[in-house]
Amino acid sequence: MAGAAPGSVRDGHHPAVATRQIIAALVSAGRVRRAWLRIAGMQVPLPPKLQGRIGSKTGL
Repeated sequence: MAGAAPGSVRDGHHPAVATRQIIAALVSAGRVRRAWLRIAGMQVPLPPKLQGRIGSKTGL
Protein backbone atom coordinates (compact mmCIF):
# COMPACT_ATOMS: atom_id res chain seq x y z
CA MET A 1 0.00 0.00 0.00
CA ALA A 2 1.68 3.22 -1.11
CA GLY A 3 2.10 5.84 1.56
CA ALA A 4 1.22 3.48 4.39
CA ALA A 5 2.30 4.59 7.85
CA PRO A 6 4.85 2.52 9.79
CA GLY A 7 3.18 -0.31 11.66
CA SER A 8 0.15 -0.38 9.39
CA VAL A 9 -1.13 -3.41 7.50
CA ARG A 10 0.86 -3.95 4.28
CA ASP A 11 1.32 -6.95 2.03
CA GLY A 12 -1.24 -8.95 4.02
CA HIS A 13 0.85 -8.89 7.23
CA HIS A 14 -0.71 -7.62 10.40
CA PRO A 15 1.37 -6.84 13.53
CA ALA A 16 -1.11 -8.65 15.81
CA VAL A 17 -0.87 -11.83 13.71
CA ALA A 18 2.93 -11.75 13.81
CA THR A 19 2.87 -11.14 17.56
CA ARG A 20 0.60 -14.15 18.12
CA GLN A 21 2.89 -16.35 16.02
CA ILE A 22 5.97 -15.21 17.95
CA ILE A 23 4.30 -15.79 21.33
CA ALA A 24 3.11 -19.26 20.24
CA ALA A 25 6.65 -20.18 19.15
CA LEU A 26 8.10 -18.93 22.45
CA VAL A 27 5.55 -20.86 24.50
CA SER A 28 5.90 -24.13 22.56
CA ALA A 29 9.63 -24.17 21.79
CA GLY A 30 11.14 -21.51 24.03
CA ARG A 31 12.59 -19.67 21.04
CA VAL A 32 11.74 -18.12 17.69
CA ARG A 33 13.42 -19.50 14.58
CA ARG A 34 14.94 -16.92 12.30
CA ALA A 35 15.38 -17.21 8.56
CA TRP A 36 18.84 -17.25 7.01
CA LEU A 37 19.75 -15.07 4.07
CA ARG A 38 22.57 -16.71 2.15
CA ILE A 39 24.43 -14.52 -0.27
CA ALA A 40 27.13 -15.75 -2.63
CA GLY A 41 29.43 -13.67 -4.76
CA MET A 42 32.11 -14.19 -7.35
CA GLN A 43 34.63 -12.01 -9.10
CA VAL A 44 33.72 -10.91 -12.60
CA PRO A 45 35.75 -8.90 -15.10
CA LEU A 46 34.76 -5.23 -15.35
CA PRO A 47 34.46 -3.31 -18.62
CA PRO A 48 37.74 -1.52 -19.52
CA LYS A 49 36.21 1.95 -19.04
CA LEU A 50 35.14 1.10 -15.49
CA GLN A 51 38.47 -0.60 -14.71
CA GLY A 52 40.26 2.68 -15.35
CA ARG A 53 37.81 4.70 -13.24
CA ILE A 54 37.95 2.54 -10.13
CA GLY A 55 41.44 1.03 -10.48
CA SER A 56 40.35 -2.60 -10.43
CA LYS A 57 40.04 -5.22 -13.16
CA THR A 58 37.36 -7.23 -11.34
CA GLY A 59 34.29 -6.63 -9.22
CA LEU A 60 31.80 -8.66 -7.21
